[in-house]
Amino acid sequence: MFGSMLLAFRPVRVLAPEPHITSSAARLILVGILAVYLACGLLVALGTPPWEANDEPDHLRNVESLVAGEMYRIGPNGGLESHQPPLYYAVLATYQRALGFGVHDTRPAYATTGGPELGLWDHDTSSDGDAQRFVSIMRLSSLAMGAGVIVFAYLTTRLVVSSRATALIAAATVATLPKFVFLSSVVNSDNLVNLIAAAVVYLSVRSLTVDHPSSRQVRRFAIGLGLLVGLSLATKLTAVAIVLPALFAVARLARRSGQFRVTIPLFALLCTIPSLPWIIFTAREYDDPFAGRVSGEYFDAVIPGLMRKHVTADVYFTELPTGLWRTFWYSSGWNQYFWSDVAYLPFWLLLVPAVVWGGRAMWRRHEHRDLLVAFALTIMAALLVFVYIGTITTGTQARVTFVGLVAVAVVASVGTQRLPVLARCALPVVSLVGTLIAIRSDVIHLFVNR
Repeated sequence: MFGSMLLAFRPVRVLAPEPHITSSAARLILVGILAVYLACGLLVALGTPPWEANDEPDHLRNVESLVAGEMYRIGPNGGLESHQPPLYYAVLATYQRALGFGVHDTRPAYATTGGPELGLWDHDTSSDGDAQRFVSIMRLSSLAMGAGVIVFAYLTTRLVVSSRATALIAAATVATLPKFVFLSSVVNSDNLVNLIAAAVVYLSVRSLTVDHPSSRQVRRFAIGLGLLVGLSLATKLTAVAIVLPALFAVARLARRSGQFRVTIPLFALLCTIPSLPWIIFTAREYDDPFAGRVSGEYFDAVIPGLMRKHVTADVYFTELPTGLWRTFWYSSGWNQYFWSDVAYLPFWLLLVPAVVWGGRAMWRRHEHRDLLVAFALTIMAALLVFVYIGTITTGTQARVTFVGLVAVAVVASVGTQRLPVLARCALPVVSLVGTLIAIRSDVIHLFVNR
């Protein structure tokens, strides 16, 4: 199927010249892209009642524990996210304290009538207005993190190609993706992971574009990439995917400078240091570094059926491909509504050929091959994390692959460079339409009009 898709979408020569966009005009357009993203995100953040996002009460429960001066722990009092490393929650706790908010209750009551399609929580309470204000303000931090990912998409593309138009297309591809907009509009630790991962991809590519790195530059890149990877692992362990592009970049620098004995150990050490407090805490508290076994046992008890007991070929040939197809572009938070499989077809028909042809175009240029390897490692590692999570649990949420979203956007934007400018906007336009439909169906129709 994909073979015929590639033939159908074979790039043609540019029908119009590459538009000349000045730096000031590019900044203005980028601000416009961010404005569209923020407008959509604010509709989600302000229009969605408090707690009505996947595991949002549990994420905020971790934050409130830290605000109260306590450490959250795995168990019924900790909630479903109590197994996560603490960096994201420490950042939000600092943000909350800076705003002067005291500890908030994060145990909303379930609605007595209706089901998930009507909301899970009871909002007919005297405290719901205060909860809405508090949760909405906490969600703004996620929007800021998402905006950072969009900016990194633009900056990373500029390292690869000189075309500002191509960089803007990459930024718009990220900014309009429905699932990214919704994820970046609620409290979720994936948002900080995505931001740090975007920074890792940017710094990895930047290091690979240095022609003759000095010893000082090599050490700086190793330190920067090591710390960023370490911070990502101290946020969420699914960020392990970005170890590969960072390690590749550092190894290439070490080879070119002949500093393997210093650079690689330095990078490895700094990858570990930010997670040491969490490793020590989980080893002491649960006798289980990283709490993998304990969290699995807890999930098995509170959500029967979540942890897989048997893995069959059907998982890899049906469940995971279907999950990727249905949840990368968009999936409803509480499953209030479903799109048909056909609804995802325009997105994938535009994205897959663009990525393939972008990879081909970069491979043809010898100076871009290392950059392509970095992008490919990021994307493949993100997909492997998705496969791993889908192997040990019945969850197939492709949002875990967003650590590679910037890499996908950059390669896809490069793949459309030879198309007319308006044709290059097709992917962001399709995604923006999808975002608006999702907002209407999942926010306005369900909550605002109730």
